[in-house]
This record gives sequence, C-alpha cells and structure tokens, in this order.
Amino acid sequence: MKLVTTPAFLPGSSSNQLTIHTTTKISQFCAVLDPLVEEFKRQVLSMGMGDVTICLDVLNVQKTKMLFELFKFMKQQQESGAMVKVYWEVEVSNIMMLETAMDFA
Repeated sequence: MKLVTTPAFLPGSSSNQLTIHTTTKISQFCAVLDPLVEEFKRQVLSMGMGDVTICLDVLNVQKTKMLFELFKFMKQQQESGAMVKVYWEVEVSNIMMLETAMDFA
C-alpha cells in the first residue's frame, strides 16, 4: 500500500503556504486542488506573500496546466511587490521531474 499525501492549504496568521504533494496518481486531483489554489491566491492578494511547495512524482496535462496558471499568477504578484516563493522537491532518481522543475524555473 502506497502512502498518499493530499494537497493542503496551510494558512497561518503570519504565513500563507500551499503544499502540493502526492506520491501516487489521485483521480480528480485538480478538482481537489483547485479550491485550495484559489484560496491561496486570495491570501496572496490580501497578505502580499505566499509560499508554494511542490512534490509530485508525475505530471499530466491537468497538473501541468494548473501549475502553469499558478506560476503565472505568482509572477504577476511578484512583479507587483508580493513576496512569493516556490519550493520544488524532487526525488534525485526521478530525472523526468528534475527536468520538468528546471523547465518551470
């Protein structure tokens, strides 16, 4: 049995964090994640800050599109003065995800 860690939005009084972490395929992943991403975006607009941690073992078209849109939003906010950070955690043995993370960087 594989461990599955679901997406999480971790708001705090002084921080705004979104964690996107999975080690297996979750059906309807984006349906679960979309409301969390939207809340994260609202908090970035409100607080002027936010951190995203990404740890995925595979990407599909839906996840790639969602990440692209999230990164585009974060870049716009950064250009407007918000303090935003992206942390991408990748297994060293997962060459495809390492290359993907570098492509998004």
